[in-house]
Parts: sequence; C-alpha cells; structure tokens
Amino acid sequence: MKQIFIFSDTQKDNISYFEREPAILVSMSRSDLPYLKKQDFANYPAVYVLIGGNKRYVGQVAGQSISLRLSQHFLKEDKAWVKSVLFFVRADGKMSKADTDYLERRLSKISKKNSTTK
Repeated sequence: MKQIFIFSDTQKDNISYFEREPAILVSMSRSDLPYLKKQDFANYPAVYVLIGGNKRYVGQVAGQSISLRLSQHFLKEDKAWVKSVLFFVRADGKMSKADTDYLERRLSKISKKNSTTK
C-alpha cells in the first residue's frame, strides 16, 4: 500500500492519500479543497462520505469530478455541518456509473446503522 500526505503552504498534514491498486482512498478536511484541486485524482469520478459531528452523507459523482461536486456541496447552506470528507476513486480514473452506483449502495447500506446518515 502506498501512503502519501499532501501538505499546504503551512506544512500542515492536509490530505491523506492511500493507494492499493486500483483503489485510492482520500481523507481530507473541508478547508483542504483548494489543495485537492491541484491533484490529478481530483478530476476523477468518485464515491464519497461527507462527515461532520454525528452526521454522514454518502454520495457519488460520475460524469464530473469529485472536486467540482465537493465545491457544490460546500456552497450549500444545508451542508455547513460538513467538516471532513472521505472518498474513493480508481488510480486510473476509470470508474463507471455502474461502479459508483454499486459503491454508493454498499456504503449507504453499511452506514444505515447510523440514523444520522442521509
């Protein structure tokens, strides 16, 4: 497994990247979006989990980039509770709509045990 930490100008550990081909798991805080946009994998389709307090929101993006989708969420007033994000992409960026549908369903099913999941 390859593990990479992407730092900001302040040298704070901002984005954690874990890769085990072909899967990539990325963990980041809401404030790290500008640094995410500089990464190649920011342009890939993904399945993501928005996290804040005891709330979770499982979603997917196919046909556009994860960075664009997160930008859209972060602009919404009803998503002000989001503090961090986990998302899954493929190392080659080739995740189909069927792939994202499947992963979103699996993550949603797992997280339904938590009543605050949307």
